[in-house]
Amino acid sequence: MEISALCLPEKKLNQLRSKGIDSVESLLWRFPNKYMDFTRITRLVRSNENVQLQGAFCCTVQRLEQSPRNAKIPYVLMKAQDSETGVNVSVFWFRQYLKYGTFHDVNAGDKYLICGTAQYSTEYNSYTISSPSVFSPFSPDKLRLYPFYRKIPQMADDYYRSAVAKALAFKAVCKEPYPTQISAGHGYPTLDSAIRTLHNPGSCEELKAAQERIVFDILFKFSLQLQNAQSRLSKGSQYNLRSMKMIRDIEAALPYSLTEGQRNVLSSMFASMRDGRRIHALVQGDVGSGKTVVAMLFMAALVDSGFQCALMAPSRVLAQQHYQDIRKTFEPYGVKVALCLGASGLKKADLKAIANGEIQIVVGSHAILSPKVQFKELAGIVVDEEHKFGVAQRNALVEKASAGVHSVTMSATPIPRSLAQVVYGDDVQLCTIKSMPKGRVPVKTACTHRVDKALEAVERQLRLGHQAFAVCPAIAPNEKTERASVTELAEQYKAYLEPRGFKVATLTGKDSKAAMEETIRAFAAGETHVLLSTTVIEVGVNIPNATLIVIHDADCFGLSSLHQLRGRVGRSSFPSYCALVSDQKDNERLKTMVETNSGFEIAKKDLEMRGAGDWLGADQTGNTEPVQFMLAYPEIYQMAREDASAALRAGVNWPIVQDAFKDADDNYTF
Repeated sequence: MEISALCLPEKKLNQLRSKGIDSVESLLWRFPNKYMDFTRITRLVRSNENVQLQGAFCCTVQRLEQSPRNAKIPYVLMKAQDSETGVNVSVFWFRQYLKYGTFHDVNAGDKYLICGTAQYSTEYNSYTISSPSVFSPFSPDKLRLYPFYRKIPQMADDYYRSAVAKALAFKAVCKEPYPTQISAGHGYPTLDSAIRTLHNPGSCEELKAAQERIVFDILFKFSLQLQNAQSRLSKGSQYNLRSMKMIRDIEAALPYSLTEGQRNVLSSMFASMRDGRRIHALVQGDVGSGKTVVAMLFMAALVDSGFQCALMAPSRVLAQQHYQDIRKTFEPYGVKVALCLGASGLKKADLKAIANGEIQIVVGSHAILSPKVQFKELAGIVVDEEHKFGVAQRNALVEKASAGVHSVTMSATPIPRSLAQVVYGDDVQLCTIKSMPKGRVPVKTACTHRVDKALEAVERQLRLGHQAFAVCPAIAPNEKTERASVTELAEQYKAYLEPRGFKVATLTGKDSKAAMEETIRAFAAGETHVLLSTTVIEVGVNIPNATLIVIHDADCFGLSSLHQLRGRVGRSSFPSYCALVSDQKDNERLKTMVETNSGFEIAKKDLEMRGAGDWLGADQTGNTEPVQFMLAYPEIYQMAREDASAALRAGVNWPIVQDAFKDADDNYTF
């Protein structure tokens, strides 16, 4: 049903559409991102300390004031008292222009429900509440669980809630995607009831049941898609190992010896190839453990046996880096390698050479999935940083090959064996590289709130002949977030370092392909000394001479990203360092980074801290993270998996089964 059915002003409809809300259904599937329990009144009482209370307060209005016209920060002030204790309360609304016109019905003596955080001042014997979450005439039925939504720019929260209420007024919110006895058998409400409860919960128990129903549906659909994909994979392979010569030659030419972990993984793969079994492996190992070398030797085995291989990376920068390394490794043996960062960027001659088998290895981003890129005999697929891709994106590459194609996915985000089998199938070969290459020194990590100290640390490393990375969460300054930006810090870095004879380069996702390639080339060649960038260098950029990375506003990044960024240094025998710049002294993620270098420990801590994620605020049409739900709700996942298996065996044609296969491009990430 079109969003226009809500009969809102066109301006408001456009505000909703700007966030992808173009139907009544999409509005209702945009669930609250948090709930506040305002089911009982909290009384405001005098205290001997400057206490802070969060809750629902019943206050009697005394008077309203508005800031002078020339005030730098305009506000509305309401003087009130707790309706029972008589303690004074000052309620402020700052810069909320839309609020100014809503106070004409507020009169002295009126009782209002005010929900939010009240700060007590012993000096003034009064509480202060700024921008309360709820402000409405008091009545007992207003005491309830309140949903809160992600902000729609230029739209008041109350107006958004009223739009949701209009959508809920329609009789049928959503039809059941499968027979109701399935959800009822698990004790779940109907989908219509669950969605209504999520927007208007009557109790914590009702809310929990509604949330679990949505989780079940997501995991049920995901299980259908996963099991269907796994059922189509071959167990055997016609792409057998025929020669080991190139592998031995490449290994002998390496400037280092393979670790025990790398050798074990390769031995396991080669044994499968010799026995005619299809390789379906997940290679996981910490940042810098040598997964890429394993992938190159895996491809060497197949290329030397007369087949083709493809490596897909999640970013242009990483794909470019892999291309340079693979071409340098393979071209001495006459192997032709092509870079695919967009099918339109490949020459017709290259496309033809890939199709007839003259080009044996293709390295690229998701552009490899283009229908224009066709292989003659694709026998080996490598997907780097697999969690950055969706299920269907990986499957699309597999489908370019015949049954029996060997596939290896690589990840620096470790997952348990049981979870790997759930996600990739019971036949997945989980290969873990725990040892690090000889000579690698653990990166020392420290926190600071001073940018000048970080700059001094950068200068020290540069004077030793090394290089440094600096990372910011934003490209350009933004007054709303005030996060460190590349353009802003570039001026500071250049002002400090260039008079001292050091060159600073910048790199962001907005740079052109040619500019990005030249920037990375110059940095790798040592022509520039500091690379200041966004997270485009998060994975794969390998500069052994870089010994320091400074991460500005480090509290803005997740643990996984921080660990990946830290992995850009410590890739040689030189002592290396990571400086986390942040004003947050007690940030748990930053403490974890200082305490451990282990990717396995960090992955475990990340899962503990994030739980199931802020999933209720996400768009539930396919951009969720079902693997997080598997971990958070293992019992629900088991039920969903069993029901999906039964549905596939029975060959049913329910809407959710159709959707699971029709919407196979849902970008589920894990």
